[in-house]
Formats: sequence, C-alpha cells, structure tokens
Amino acid sequence: MNTGKFKASIVLLCYNQERTIKDSLISAINQNYSYRYKIIVCDDGSKDNTVTIINNIAKNNKSIVVLSSDKNEGIAKNFNKAIPYIEGSYFITQAGDDISLPNRLAITEKYLLKDNNQAFFSSTIDIDSKSKILNTNHGSNINERNKKLGGLNLITCILNEGGILGASAGYKTSIIKYGPLSLSNFSEDKILTARAASLGSIYFFNNALVKYRRGSGVSIITSHTYYKSMAKLMYRRNRFYKSIISDCLLSKKLYLIKNIDKKIYKSRLSSWHAYQLLKNKLPFYKFLFYTLIYRNYNNITVRAIYQFLKGKIHAL
Repeated sequence: MNTGKFKASIVLLCYNQERTIKDSLISAINQNYSYRYKIIVCDDGSKDNTVTIINNIAKNNKSIVVLSSDKNEGIAKNFNKAIPYIEGSYFITQAGDDISLPNRLAITEKYLLKDNNQAFFSSTIDIDSKSKILNTNHGSNINERNKKLGGLNLITCILNEGGILGASAGYKTSIIKYGPLSLSNFSEDKILTARAASLGSIYFFNNALVKYRRGSGVSIITSHTYYKSMAKLMYRRNRFYKSIISDCLLSKKLYLIKNIDKKIYKSRLSSWHAYQLLKNKLPFYKFLFYTLIYRNYNNITVRAIYQFLKGKIHAL
C-alpha cells in the first residue's frame, strides 16, 4: 500500500453485531487496493461486545478510526459521525454484518470516478444469518426495478422508489459537503442517492462485490410478514419525504422543478395514510375519503389498498 494521503474511505456502520463484526471489519482491511484508504467504524451504542471486538482489531491499525456512542441514536446520526473523518475522492458504505470482497474498492474507483458518475452500486452475493449463500441477488433486483422506472434519476429516486443498495454503494466525497443528513432519515443510502442523482449519474456494476446478509427468514416470506413490511416501508417513505425538505442540496435542486413540491407533499401524505391504514390506525373508509379529498391517486395509494384487502382476505 502506498504511503501518503488517503485516497478513499470505508464507512462501516454497526450496532449489536458481535457475531459478524470481526469478519466484516477484516474484509474492509483486506482490500486489494494500491493506495492508502481510511476505515471509519461508527458504532451506534451497541450493548454487546461489538465495540470490544472492533477495538481489539483497530488498536494496531492507524488507518482505522473508531467512533462509538453511549446510546442508540439511529442510522442517520451514526453516519453523520463519520462525515468529518471521510477523506479521499470517494467513500463506500458497509454494514457490520456484510462482507466486502477484496476487489470492492478497486472496482468502485474504476467506475465511480469515470465521466459524471456520483454514485455506484453492484450486484451482491446474498447470504443468510448463518452465512449460507441464498439464491437471490438483491443488488441486481434493485437495478432491474430502476430499469422498469425508466432509469435512475432525481425524480424516479424521490417519487417512484428508485434507488441503490447501500450495502454495495460508493459515493463521490463531494456529496457530503452539503451538510449532515437530516435525523428524520431511516437510512443513509436513500438521501445520499438522491443527492448523487441531483448532481450527476449513477453507475451499476453487474458483478458481486459484497456478501449481503439478508437474514434467515428471507427465503420464506408469508403474506402476514409482507403485510407488516409494507406498513414499515410506508412509514419510512414518509420520513424520507420529510428529510428531503430539510436537505440543503435537494431543496435547492428541487426548487427548480415545476410542481415537484406539490408531488412530494402528496406522496408524503399518501405514505402516512397508507402506514396508518396498514397498522389498523385508520379505517378503510377514512383512507378512501382522504384519497378522494386530497386527490392522491398514486402508486402508494394503489399498493396500500391492495395490501390491505389482501391482508383481510388472508385473515379469513
């Protein structure tokens, strides 16, 4: 590894991951990369031995910065801790239960720094909680969804669930100069991707660079669990729309797009009503009434009605 300034950074976010953090951190250390890079480990108040394991590995490695909190504060605040420490022309994100393959940094650099690319993500090797390889590729699935939306840009990212997989993502460092993430964000990747899309293009690499841990229950999804996950998705979308309004870069960019503020408001309202419906906090007739009053005929409304009726039929 060459001496000198750091050319890239790895931001590793973790919480209560004592079983997986060692392998995850070692995968970040063992990158086949010709330049110096920094590893910033941000722990979000773990109550197990995660931090102890991290410190034991990091104590003899001057390229690792360990940042820990006394309490759990959420992904956005955990990521924000890393921002002052990020160095180089780009950074990648990694979860404490995922594994970066040895060529991840090198491949990310090769394509992310080309043309006007501002963000990058790749295919994945999906694994379960016991590290067994699954017959899925979440990174590729997300890319296929983006294709169906007509490509990934600022509008599809904000209004049509376009996005990238944070587990295999890389970003130009320039996108963090616009300040920290709003604490209303449920994750870092959605808002970072929106920022990237507002500044340039996003590149997908169709080869796996990450072992992405999806959990033991991923291969068996019942109607009930999917119903609950949809409610969670709607809640998160509502928080995402809220965060857009307070994001320095996005608020300036979106100001130039005609009627986008109204669409964001309606999408936020739809996602909130959908969440309440799927959590049985809002009667179905009131949901329909609000939809008619606010004229919120969009994909959020359709999906909420479909899942609500499907859940009722399943309960019979």
